[in-house]
Amino acid sequence: MPAGVGAATVATVEPILYANLERGRIQCYLARYAPGEPETIQQRVNIYVERVADYYRRCRPAVLQIQFNKEEAAWIQLMDNMDRWARCYCQNSRLSGPERGEVVEAAVMDAAAIVLRSPFPYDVEFDAWVYVIVQNACKKRLHQHYYPVSVPADEEVPIDAWDEWLANLPDLATANDERRRELRSLLLGAVTQLDSEARREFVIRYYFEGYTLPEVAERMERSPAAIYKLHYDCLQNLRKILVKNGI
Repeated sequence: MPAGVGAATVATVEPILYANLERGRIQCYLARYAPGEPETIQQRVNIYVERVADYYRRCRPAVLQIQFNKEEAAWIQLMDNMDRWARCYCQNSRLSGPERGEVVEAAVMDAAAIVLRSPFPYDVEFDAWVYVIVQNACKKRLHQHYYPVSVPADEEVPIDAWDEWLANLPDLATANDERRRELRSLLLGAVTQLDSEARREFVIRYYFEGYTLPEVAERMERSPAAIYKLHYDCLQNLRKILVKNGI
């Protein structure tokens, strides 16, 4: 049993752990470690269990308010956040005025429906999880606006992948060891090409070291709003780098 996690807590989060195993989240998390960091699979699993238990304690109230009780005040705040994130994501599109507003509104409603029906995995911050869902919804709506056909499945960003910001790269959970090492090398190479030291620091801390968004904000001495904007800028920058490198 992981240190600091009681038997009752483990029993409580056990269904979540099984669900995350079936969805490939645990495999993706374990694949993030380089050999010897930590040395054994059991240590890695223990760290993941502790992580889920910690997020369960911290995020459960919000999840209950939003996904189960559907409290009006909580949903108003969440919808405001999703609207802001969607507008930020779509601001660099070729759309303007009413057209952009229609895409944003539709994407936010799509995202809200996904939040309602998708089980929260409790291994990331709730807002960060919703933020990815909003990005997916915006990408799909923009694609449908420019190309009014169904979006192929492999063009959608999987919300259950740790490296969701890589868009069309293969899922690391299903890649073989050699391919996983290759992808990790490509990612690290792309990180070194980011436009600023702040963006490089954010990606390393959030995606490779596993800090939460509030923890990154604290360590970088920035406000939560500034960190969300930095996150968005990093994703845009990384996508351009990956496309430029033919990945």
